[in-house]
Amino acid sequence: MDIGAISQRELERQVRFQVEEVIFEVIGWREGYFSFVEGPLQQVPADATVRITTESLLMEGARRIDEWSRIESRIPHVGVVPALAPAVSGEPGGLDLLPFEWEVLATIDGESDLRMIASAVARSEFDVAKTIFGLESAGLVTVVDRGTAPVSSEVPQDLQALVERTEAALEQGDLGGAQELAGRMRERFPHEAAGHVVQGRVSLIAGEAVAAEEHLRRALRLDPLFSAAHRSLGDALALQGRFREAVEWWQRWLKIHEQEGGDDEDLQQVRDAVAAAQTLSTILMGSSG
Repeated sequence: MDIGAISQRELERQVRFQVEEVIFEVIGWREGYFSFVEGPLQQVPADATVRITTESLLMEGARRIDEWSRIESRIPHVGVVPALAPAVSGEPGGLDLLPFEWEVLATIDGESDLRMIASAVARSEFDVAKTIFGLESAGLVTVVDRGTAPVSSEVPQDLQALVERTEAALEQGDLGGAQELAGRMRERFPHEAAGHVVQGRVSLIAGEAVAAEEHLRRALRLDPLFSAAHRSLGDALALQGRFREAVEWWQRWLKIHEQEGGDDEDLQQVRDAVAAAQTLSTILMGSSG
């Protein structure tokens, strides 16, 4: 706003969109974890506040649940992958689509799932799912649920075995194999914190700090007490140069493990990381001032 790139109205529209999408996702949950931490609100820009009535949120949430029940036979979840349907020879060409339908159609590559497409077009997952449903009904795309696709007998079927195999691949330096196994976990166990923690570690080793942060934050939403996610999230934030935030998560991990009497070497390693991050943060703040 300060440089005139966006208006106050556009800022409020985007904040409203983010708030609504979080609420609609929560409304669709059937199980999960809850934690409450009392304290003052922090890092809430005064210029980015919006007012949304509870009634409108609940009504829209109920509408979405109802519409999902209509399309779930073909779009069971946002992890499905759409692909362009093969052309039928002998039929005349020409499509009559709305602009947003064209935008979604142009993003389909046979590899990205609905969640990735929604991120690419900056629209809600629900809107993209409805659009894919319409395109699939019209015969323009096909939808594959990789979570139900045939799997090699060599790939473990349960979460714990997948986690162990992925960890073993990382220890052996087999990043490609670890990424493939992590993808299996994402498809089969989208609501398991342990799976997202391992996926976060795989992304970290691959140098994908932003993707790692996303997986680790999702793990902590599913299980706020998953201590391994605290440490790895600190690593992901540090790789992005966000040292103050990294220190906060590392200190949370330290608090848990100091109480449990964890491995001294691991504790010292994280203490050293905290000290180094605090020093670097202070130097950077001084140079910017």
